[in-house]
Amino acid sequence: MITGCTGSQVVSSNSDTQPSQQHPIYQQLTTPTPTQAPTVDPTIALRQNALSDYQSKISIVSIEQQSLDNYVNTPYTYVDLNDYKTWIDNYNIKASSYQQKCYDAISSGNIYLQYLTVGNDEYNRVKQNEATFSSNIQIYNNNYNQFISDYNKKKATNDAYNNYESKLRVVQSTSQDLQDYVNSSTIFSALSSSYIEGFNTKVTAYATACDNAVYAGQEYQKFLDPGSTAYNQVSSINTELTNSAAELRKTNEEVQKDSSYLSALTSLIKILPMLAV
Repeated sequence: MITGCTGSQVVSSNSDTQPSQQHPIYQQLTTPTPTQAPTVDPTIALRQNALSDYQSKISIVSIEQQSLDNYVNTPYTYVDLNDYKTWIDNYNIKASSYQQKCYDAISSGNIYLQYLTVGNDEYNRVKQNEATFSSNIQIYNNNYNQFISDYNKKKATNDAYNNYESKLRVVQSTSQDLQDYVNSSTIFSALSSSYIEGFNTKVTAYATACDNAVYAGQEYQKFLDPGSTAYNQVSSINTELTNSAAELRKTNEEVQKDSSYLSALTSLIKILPMLAV
């Protein structure tokens, strides 16, 4: 039995003996003083997400623009107006898609702007992109309107030409009909009232066809350059048709007034050269 010790105690090697505060095991088990966790600004993550989305939208716009530009700049020769219209429709599809992607990018940029300082370089860059998108949308819309205007003009010109050609075919048909009618007559048939009446019908049909062709030619000339070869050709044909119709009408009036043998025979001889138009 030990008495009178007020200093350090002797610690036995018994496993039940508690270690002193200087024992390494005790130091390891001691709970450390907690430190305060760093403060995280939630807007940083939101800004990064907004930036990532904006960059993604811009990338998509660039891809769409490249596709659209390649489509326009690739040399193309259309077979006919229907083919040309198909090309324009495809352009419109691509331009509309590009336009929507620009709007998506502008919308994404507006969200990203909320996390930027007004007036700094990044803010100004986003605003400049927005202006560029808007300008490009207008450019492509103008291109489409120009293509449609060109198509409409070509179609109107083509329709006017086809109408003129159609009216000229009627002139040829009625001219041939009149020639056949005159050539099939005899001296005796030419003196009959039924023949004179039929002659009037044939001349009227031919002269009316000439009038219609002249009008169609004038409508077609509206799409031609004055002085051009095509314009002058129409003018020349129209002049011949006008003169031919006028002379045949005059001849028909003479026939209707005097259906005597001599008058009828003379009229038949006169009209044959007129029908050569």
